[in-house]
Order: sequence, then C-alpha cells, then structure tokens
Amino acid sequence: LVHLDRAQNNFNRGAELENQLSFNPKPDVSASPSMYYSLAYAELDKALANKNSLSSDHVLATTYTIKALCEWKLAMYDEAKKSADNALDELEKMEKTGMRLPRDKALMEALPALMEIGRMKEELYAFHSSAPSFEASKAHYLEFIYNPDSTKMARLEAAIEKVANVQATVATNEELSAYFVMSQLAGLKTWSDAHNFLLTCIEENDTTLSEQGKDDAWKWKEQQERAFENFVKEKKPVRKLRRLMRNEQGRELAQWWSARLGVTEDEDE
Repeated sequence: LVHLDRAQNNFNRGAELENQLSFNPKPDVSASPSMYYSLAYAELDKALANKNSLSSDHVLATTYTIKALCEWKLAMYDEAKKSADNALDELEKMEKTGMRLPRDKALMEALPALMEIGRMKEELYAFHSSAPSFEASKAHYLEFIYNPDSTKMARLEAAIEKVANVQATVATNEELSAYFVMSQLAGLKTWSDAHNFLLTCIEENDTTLSEQGKDDAWKWKEQQERAFENFVKEKKPVRKLRRLMRNEQGRELAQWWSARLGVTEDEDE
C-alpha cells in the first residue's frame, strides 16, 4: 500500500496547488500541479502491478479512482474514462458485500461530465481563434454550448446538468457538493464567455453581415443571454455555494464567482 499512499499524497498536493493557483496565480512557483499528478500517476502504476493485494485490502476501487482523476488532470481523457469505468465496476462489487464509498462513486459517475466541461471551454476558444462567421458561430453555440430547443441539449448544457444530478445524490457531503457546484460554475463561465465571442463576431469578425443581418444577430445573442440569466436565477449556483461553504473562504469564493459571471447577489437570491 506504500505506492497508493504516495499517490494519494501527491495527488492531494497537486489538487491543493491547483486550487491555490486558480484564485491567486503565482508564476514564480517552482512546482506545478501537473508535476504532482505525474508523480501520483507513476506510483499508481506501481500499485496496480499487484491488483490482487489491492483488492484483498479493499482499495482497488480507490486506486482506480485516483488513477482516473490523475488521467483527467493530465488530459488523458480516454484513459480517464476507462479507469473511471474500472473504478465503478470495483465499487459495484464492494457494494454487494455491504461496503460503500459514495464519494468515490459520485466522482466517477460525474467524471465524464467534469471532463466535458473543461473540454467545452477548450473547444470554444479554439473554434473562435479562427474568427468564424456569425452563422458558423451560431451553429457551434447550439451544438456545444446551449440549445434553446427543449427537445435538444448542447454538450456543455448536458454536462452541467449531469454534474448537478450527481451532486444531488451526495447532498449531505458538503465538501464534495461544493466541488460539484464550482464545477458547474466553471461551465457557466464558459457559457458566458460564448456570448462575448458572439459579440466580437457580430461587431468585428463577420464583415458580410448586412445591417438587418447584424440586427437579427444581436437579437438572437440577447435571447441567449436572457436564457443564461434565467438559468442562473433558477439554479442559484452561487447561493448554493455560499450555503455549502459558510466560512470566510466560502464567502470569498461566492463573491469571486459572482464577479466572474456578472451576477449580483440580488440576482442570485
């Protein structure tokens, strides 16, 4: 179990550093989160060389869980999905013997959606780096960000919903619930960023738009912005975060997310 302990320690150090850098970037920091995730990943490979021992000690599911999280953080998305499936298989076996790890299960069930939220941000920025036309941007928005058609769901929208659904199953775990809420907030920030890209597209990039075309594009963008605002008012993610983290850190995080999303406390309440 030495390798698993080392892996857990390195992963935790990476996650802690990643959180610190997210809210207080320090370019002069010598270590990086990916360094710790890589160290953890190397230890997990050594640990998994003896799966029978891990299984008999009831930690094989945990090993796969940490492995999946490391692979996610190292952008090894296909491998992460495979490890998450392995973890869920092991967790199911444990449940049949009366042993439950609800935190690990929730993380692995949510992992594909958590990865999707991050990938949709990358997809959005990569797509708009080529200064696409408004029609192309609109089609991209409907497929990847949000689709107002009630019979359809864009990829980011679906990922946010999936994380919310998993979070509801572990509502009593405030720490994990807060993490899931912040993941949803990250997705909402990408959704909000998409509106800024649409604005740039209408006003600067798409020179083929007629005056009427520009007016129509503006109206469509404003409709999407209202849908976003209504979603935030309905789901109240910042308010949920404040309730889950009632300390000073929670208050600061709630204010930070409110500012990033352009949401006032009154709007979120």
